[in-house]
Order: sequence, then C-alpha cells, then structure tokens
Amino acid sequence: MKIGIRLEDKSKSERRVPFIPSDLKELQKQGVDLVVQSSPQRAFTDDEYRKYGIAVAPDLSKCDIIFGIKEISKDAFEPDRIYIFFPHVIKGQPHNMPMLRRMTELGNTLIDYERIADDKKRRLIFFGRHAGLAGMINTLWALGRRLDSEGISTPFNRLAQAMTYHDLDQAKEVLAEIAENIRTDGIPDIIHPIVVGFAGYGNVSKGAQEIFDLLPFKEIKPEELADMSAVSNKILYKVIFKKEHCVKPKDPSQPFDDEEYSRYGSEKYESNFEQYLQYLTVLVNGIYWDSRYPRLLTIETCKELWADGKSPKLKVIGDISCDIDGAIQCTVKANDSEH
Repeated sequence: MKIGIRLEDKSKSERRVPFIPSDLKELQKQGVDLVVQSSPQRAFTDDEYRKYGIAVAPDLSKCDIIFGIKEISKDAFEPDRIYIFFPHVIKGQPHNMPMLRRMTELGNTLIDYERIADDKKRRLIFFGRHAGLAGMINTLWALGRRLDSEGISTPFNRLAQAMTYHDLDQAKEVLAEIAENIRTDGIPDIIHPIVVGFAGYGNVSKGAQEIFDLLPFKEIKPEELADMSAVSNKILYKVIFKKEHCVKPKDPSQPFDDEEYSRYGSEKYESNFEQYLQYLTVLVNGIYWDSRYPRLLTIETCKELWADGKSPKLKVIGDISCDIDGAIQCTVKANDSEH
C-alpha cells in the first residue's frame, strides 16, 4: 500500500502540508511506502523532502491513500482510493456537494479530518488556533486598508496579509511596531475608540485574540459598550461575546440556558446581537454555526447598516469561521487570498 501527499491547488496562496519532511521520514522508517506530489508553492520545497529520502513524483496515480489539506477539484480524483482531507461537507455545504457526489461515483472512501474524534466526540485534528492567528492578522490588515480608503491613516496600514510573512514571528515584529505606535501617538480621534468584538471563545477565537492581545488593549464587557465616553485613545478595546450575549429566549420570562439553547436553537431562541453592532469597529466571528441556530448578522441588518450611503462605526467583519450564508449571512462566497 502506497501513501501519497497531494499538492494543494485550490488557491495559489495555499502552502500548508499534512506532513512535514521529518514526519514522513519517521513513517518511512516504520516501513510506510510514501511519495510526495511535486508542488511549486508548498511551504517545504520538493528538494527538502528529497533530502529526507522521500520520493517526489508529478502525480499520485499509483497511490492507494492520498492525504491533502483543502477541498479537491471533482475532476482530480482517482477511482477506488482513500482520500483524507478537509472536505467541508459535514454541514451539507451545497458548494461542496458536487465534489462529494463525484467521490461516491468513483467508489472512493473519504476520511474527514473534522470527524476524527476521541471517545467523547472531541475533535483530534483541527486548525482552529492557526485559522484564528492568520484570520486576525488579515482582519487588522483589512482594517488598515479600509481606513486608508476613507482617508484615515493608522498604524495598521503597515500590516500585510498573513500569507506574505515568512513565519508568525515576522508578523509579530510588525505588530510590535504597531503596538508601540499606538502607545506613543494614539488612535486618530475620528476613529477612536477602536472596539474589536470577538464572537465565540473556542480555538478560533483564542487564536485571533492571541494576535490582538499583542496590541495595547483593555477588555470590557458587552454591557459596558453603551458608555464609553471617558476612554483612552492610546489603547484598543476588546469585548468577548458569549452565547448569552448573542441570543435570548423567545419567551422573555425565561433565562438563558446553554443546554436548552444547544438542543433547541432557533426553535426557542432568537438573535440578540444586533444591539451591539453600533458600538463595534471590528467584528471577529469565530463561532460554530449551523442552520439550527440564529444568525449573528443578517442581510436585512446589513442593509440597515450600509444602505443609502450610510457609514456605520463597523468597518470590518473578520468572518474567520466563514460559513457560507451562515452566522454572518453576507458571507456569500469564500474568496482566496489573492482576491
């Protein structure tokens, strides 16, 4: 049985790998037959794999098991193979159903990283923290670009997209410079205070906050948002929204109950989040969502916020969870980093 590591071709910026060269070397020592598909954009070059004695080939047609990262084009599958990757199909995502249908037609077996769990159904393979790290860098980059377009110069215009940095340390160096600039010169009055709201408190949110916390900030509670008159312009403001802030029982006489909400979702609960949007400069979405639950931000609310040339305080939505037509309903398409 031969195992192959496929190239990532969903976007030109996708450089991740399921196995680094030293990992494959260890597997090879255990007698595993391996081959890596040649790639011009992978974080580790073909030669780096060859240095570890790993075979590199132009295709994986002779492999029985194929590992990848992102979704695979429906035209790229070989019949009767085992594919292991992130297919993003467990919620029935419509845009990936043609891919899943093609795999079924070819008699393939799909092993979804998202469904590899322990005996308590806790996921064992996830990129949540890393998605949060990269997503927050890109969100702050977008904030700088958005404010620049409005003629507002801020330190965030020094930041580049996450994919352009060699590693996390290089990005952190730039963030340290931005932090010092904020401490010294402050935030322009026209955009002050900058309030960044985080929806969720799982791995994605924790990764995003890890980046944000490199900047000077003060954490406040959602209940404090309405009164921010006496605040410093030399720090940012951070607020974390938990489930009880995002939704409320349809029956006003009942308190929020986490177990009940998880069980019944929209049947017994409705969104309570719109009241906070007017106070946020940036919204970072890192929650798990499916159609059983209320949305954070609907298309109708988007129209109310931005229609007729309105310019609300909310400048950027960093939808790191990126559920199409999901919690952030205006996320209608997942663009690659080149767009």
